[in-house]
Amino acid sequence: MVGALALSLAGCFGSSSSNSSLPGADPASVVPSSALAYAQAVIRPTGKLARDINAASERLLGIANPGAQLDGLIDKSAQGGVSYEKSIRPWLGARAGVALLSVGSGHAEAVVVLDQTDDAKARAALSTHVLFQTNGKPDTTTTGSYRGVSYVDDQTAQSVTGVVGQFVVIANNSAAFDATVDVEKGASSLASAGNYQDSLGQTLSDSAGTAYAALGRLVALIPASGVASSALSLVKGLVGNEILYGSARFDASGALLDLGSLDAPKSSSSSPSTPETNPIGSLPADSWVAIGATNVGPSLLKGLASVEKLAGGGTVNLSQSLAEIQLATGINIQADLGSITTAGFFVDGASTASPQAALELGLTDPSRASTILGQIYKLATLITSTTRSVSVGSLTAGSPSSFTLSISGFPDKLVIAAASGKIIVALGQSSLSAAVANGPTLAGSAGFKGSGALLGSGIQPVAYVDLARFATLVQGVSPSTPNAVDGYLKRLGSVAIGAGKISGSEHVRVAVRGS
Repeated sequence: MVGALALSLAGCFGSSSSNSSLPGADPASVVPSSALAYAQAVIRPTGKLARDINAASERLLGIANPGAQLDGLIDKSAQGGVSYEKSIRPWLGARAGVALLSVGSGHAEAVVVLDQTDDAKARAALSTHVLFQTNGKPDTTTTGSYRGVSYVDDQTAQSVTGVVGQFVVIANNSAAFDATVDVEKGASSLASAGNYQDSLGQTLSDSAGTAYAALGRLVALIPASGVASSALSLVKGLVGNEILYGSARFDASGALLDLGSLDAPKSSSSSPSTPETNPIGSLPADSWVAIGATNVGPSLLKGLASVEKLAGGGTVNLSQSLAEIQLATGINIQADLGSITTAGFFVDGASTASPQAALELGLTDPSRASTILGQIYKLATLITSTTRSVSVGSLTAGSPSSFTLSISGFPDKLVIAAASGKIIVALGQSSLSAAVANGPTLAGSAGFKGSGALLGSGIQPVAYVDLARFATLVQGVSPSTPNAVDGYLKRLGSVAIGAGKISGSEHVRVAVRGS
């Protein structure tokens, strides 16, 4: 039953072309307020939402009406008289939800909640048992009731299904089903829970689906044992009572996924007095992969502190090791590592077989780039003196000053250089030249600007992938690449990932802009 309906949900998504407003009740209204996680989708969209979903599907996948195609596939594969059009569509409403209610030792309780628009037809579909089949054969079932609500217990599929108020509820056990009945009879629902309501207020407008997770409570359920207990304690401290939420929106431009959090613990580290500009826009314009980060040094130091905390009492004394490195090379981890402000990484080039790639590290004091390069060179010679698999070249003066690292089995030398007030780690000399060239940048490229605009106000791009260009390059190297794969990548166009604060909450967004 659960599998058949799950397929049917996918089949009807986006299939409606009605211009009427969305009908139906909120499935979260019969989900217990204590639910650990919940996801909801509009499974029978109408009006503008339906048009947007179909437009996005056509642009990104080349499928004008995905719902109709999936409906046909479900009916074609169904056995024993199970049909979406005959058995499910007549009563299925606009929305559906899936909830994780609890997690215990070796088991979990979960429910699928489907809005239903015709009580009599929904009950008839369950009473005829046409939905309770596996491989075309009737399942072993029994019937019963809880607080006056009838259900079908499918022992073969291990599910309990019944009509609860305005919903068809499919639970993985009787306890989960009973919990939804209790809510329908007056117990507290997720729909009325404060955290859930707060998260909905932060989701995208006109979204086709939303998700919610009580991350703090989920992490608290992880049992501590042995060495893992210290790591788990650290994770619990970082997560606190955090609530995660997400939503998805589709339109003729493509798709946008938004993830956010509520009640995240405040960071103990101080934020920069002047926000740093992410360097991703200054990377080469023809990059087909680009990543940018800010506040890099403080984040690295915080990570080292966490590692040292986890290693406390162990055989590794991180502070002592770092002190020995400083004595041998002059590198002051706190000062030099903390002086890194930004990081930018790109991959470009005319072929995927011989790409150009480089990592650029910005510094609080660009004039110290050459000094820091000399310290890195001392560290590299110290490390390579203990292994034959890595060798270091001479440190050369000039513009830029640099040295090379040769790694056994690696296709090209790494070039570490100080240029333009930055430390650059490049894959070969051509990559270094691309990094220091004063040419067009991503900020001016149409693909980057278009996908970045989809992220919305307040969200700064931190990663970018030009899938269409990547597909073209792959096809040039390997003409035998399946046309379907190549075609889909080109249709997906470009992907941008961004992060930022909206109304005081941290958000991460992923935008897919079709070609």
